[in-house]
Amino acid sequence: MMRIATILALTLFMLPLVQANSEPSWSHEFEAGYISTQPLVVDDSVYVRTSGFWTGEDRPIVAAFELQTGNEMWRYTSQTSLQHDMAPMLFVEGGSGTCGAWNDLLLVGWTDGKLTALSPTDGSLVWQNQTEVDIIGITGKMAHDGDQVIVPTRTGLSSFCLADGSQLFDIDTGNIGWRNGVAMTEHGYAYGDENGYLHEVDHNGNVTNTYLGEGKIRHAPLETRHGLFVHMQTTQGSTIYLNGTVLANMGGSPAMPLSHNERIYAATSDEWISLLCDEQSCTVDSVVPFRSNGELSIRVVESEIEIWAPSNTPDGGWGVFNQTSLVRMETTTFDTYGTAAPGFAQGVIALGNDAGILSVDLQSANVPSQETKETDVVGLLHLVAVLGLFLLTCFVYALRDWQQFA
Repeated sequence: MMRIATILALTLFMLPLVQANSEPSWSHEFEAGYISTQPLVVDDSVYVRTSGFWTGEDRPIVAAFELQTGNEMWRYTSQTSLQHDMAPMLFVEGGSGTCGAWNDLLLVGWTDGKLTALSPTDGSLVWQNQTEVDIIGITGKMAHDGDQVIVPTRTGLSSFCLADGSQLFDIDTGNIGWRNGVAMTEHGYAYGDENGYLHEVDHNGNVTNTYLGEGKIRHAPLETRHGLFVHMQTTQGSTIYLNGTVLANMGGSPAMPLSHNERIYAATSDEWISLLCDEQSCTVDSVVPFRSNGELSIRVVESEIEIWAPSNTPDGGWGVFNQTSLVRMETTTFDTYGTAAPGFAQGVIALGNDAGILSVDLQSANVPSQETKETDVVGLLHLVAVLGLFLLTCFVYALRDWQQFA
């Protein structure tokens, strides 16, 4: 019996992790820089920005491409932003409010402190404004709230009218932030900083500062029914907080967590994490060895949830998870280090990595790609072959044992 169990274990070890190799419908390689933030797929266009430490003539750009053909429609270049631009772009549909009316806007925050509103149609500058700079400026995720955009600045939080870019309020906490996105909450806004403080701002502009511990908050806090969720980077690794209380200590350089329904998904240099939130609290439900330090994103395929995490390793690729486990690795021909989340739309996957390559895969809605289908067939044949080998081996050993006792 022990012999059969050993054979079974060795046989199962031979089964490969399912891997889907994507061939893009089109791709574009930028002349310089990384793609560090999620490409945006909006209607018939794909928007992407580059980041890097710029010297010489190279500068960061925002570019727009036709979804079906990959033809570049326009590009906007910043001549003054010289650091790594890590703030995700924000697309806002046209509308009106107390401060005026606006058309569709593509909002971009820069490390020189500028906030620019671009026309998604032709890339022209609609308006711009300036925020505080302490070596660098804007690096975090912005939020759209009615007729205004809420921007995490280097030292606080600012609000700007979408119609003309005029500043509506400005809060300075005195603590610097890096990639510290802002979250909209029931009572206002929340964001963190590099000194371990969680700041909450109500709609009247009143600020509450809570010290969580020694560490850096480099993501937008997540609002749950049990309070704010924070994944703080520390010198030893990272610490997960819920409503100011420590839930768990995990690996270093945490990614930007996200939530969906009753679950929260996170990642570090050591693991991918799934937390389950019930009526009482949130607890770590599943941990899978994996390395991801950037953005995560969610894709819904035929009512099934996929969580995509860029693998920040030399081999690159994207881990595709269900609610508790790694399902497959999505790979391309240009894989390398990456921190940008994939951009999704109906039948569209847009991928970017540290090599500055944008890859767009166009599929029929909710239909797996041909490469994935072929991979599934090969995997099934491999499974049948390995299990057949296992059964044949068991039969041979059983026959030998029977002959010994006969």
